[in-house]
Amino acid sequence: MSHCERIAFAMFKSVHAPHVASTLTLDGLSTIEKPLSDDTDTSLAEDWKRRKSGYMRLAATAILEVSEIAKERAGS
Repeated sequence: MSHCERIAFAMFKSVHAPHVASTLTLDGLSTIEKPLSDDTDTSLAEDWKRRKSGYMRLAATAILEVSEIAKERAGS
Protein backbone atom coordinates (compact mmCIF):
# COMPACT_ATOMS: atom_id res chain seq x y z
CA MET A 1 0.00 0.00 0.00
CA SER A 2 1.41 3.40 -0.97
CA HIS A 3 1.78 6.26 1.51
CA CYS A 4 -0.99 8.07 -0.33
CA GLU A 5 -3.35 5.10 -0.02
CA ARG A 6 -2.49 4.69 3.67
CA ILE A 7 -3.36 8.33 4.34
CA ALA A 8 -6.52 8.07 2.22
CA PHE A 9 -7.67 4.99 4.13
CA ALA A 10 -6.93 6.70 7.46
CA MET A 11 -9.18 9.57 6.34
CA PHE A 12 -11.89 7.09 5.33
CA LYS A 13 -11.66 5.39 8.73
CA SER A 14 -11.89 8.72 10.55
CA VAL A 15 -15.47 9.33 9.39
CA HIS A 16 -16.69 6.22 11.21
CA ALA A 17 -17.36 5.84 14.91
CA PRO A 18 -14.21 4.99 16.91
CA HIS A 19 -15.40 1.46 17.73
CA VAL A 20 -15.89 0.81 13.99
CA ALA A 21 -12.76 2.62 12.78
CA SER A 22 -10.54 0.72 15.20
CA THR A 23 -11.50 -2.56 13.54
CA LEU A 24 -11.17 -1.47 9.90
CA THR A 25 -8.45 -2.88 7.68
CA LEU A 26 -8.40 -3.08 3.91
CA ASP A 27 -8.29 -6.86 4.15
CA GLY A 28 -11.29 -7.03 6.48
CA LEU A 29 -13.59 -4.55 4.76
CA SER A 30 -15.58 -7.10 2.83
CA THR A 31 -16.79 -8.77 6.02
CA ILE A 32 -18.08 -5.66 7.82
CA GLU A 33 -21.49 -4.23 7.13
CA LYS A 34 -22.41 -0.60 7.84
CA PRO A 35 -26.02 0.43 8.41
CA LEU A 36 -27.13 3.26 6.12
CA SER A 37 -30.58 3.49 7.60
CA ASP A 38 -32.88 1.40 9.73
CA ASP A 39 -33.73 -1.00 6.93
CA THR A 40 -30.65 -1.01 4.66
CA ASP A 41 -27.05 -2.21 5.04
CA THR A 42 -24.14 -1.66 2.70
CA SER A 43 -20.68 -3.10 2.63
CA LEU A 44 -17.86 -0.88 3.85
CA ALA A 45 -15.80 -2.38 1.03
CA GLU A 46 -18.27 -0.96 -1.49
CA ASP A 47 -18.29 2.36 0.36
CA TRP A 48 -14.46 2.49 0.20
CA LYS A 49 -14.52 1.56 -3.49
CA ARG A 50 -16.94 4.41 -4.26
CA ARG A 51 -15.09 7.00 -2.19
CA LYS A 52 -11.46 5.94 -2.66
CA SER A 53 -10.65 8.31 -5.53
CA GLY A 54 -11.86 11.32 -3.54
CA TYR A 55 -9.85 10.31 -0.48
CA MET A 56 -6.80 9.65 -2.69
CA ARG A 57 -7.04 13.22 -4.08
CA LEU A 58 -7.26 14.60 -0.54
CA ALA A 59 -4.30 12.50 0.58
CA ALA A 60 -2.17 13.56 -2.41
CA THR A 61 -2.97 17.20 -1.65
CA ALA A 62 -2.06 16.69 2.00
CA ILE A 63 1.25 15.05 1.06
CA LEU A 64 2.13 17.95 -1.25
CA GLU A 65 1.28 20.48 1.46
CA VAL A 66 3.37 18.66 4.07
CA SER A 67 6.24 18.53 1.57
CA GLU A 68 6.00 22.29 1.04
CA ILE A 69 5.92 22.92 4.79
CA ALA A 70 9.02 20.74 5.22
CA LYS A 71 10.83 22.70 2.46
CA GLU A 72 9.89 26.01 4.08
CA ARG A 73 11.16 24.84 7.46
CA ALA A 74 14.38 23.49 5.98
CA GLY A 75 15.00 26.84 4.30
CA SER A 76 14.54 28.93 7.43
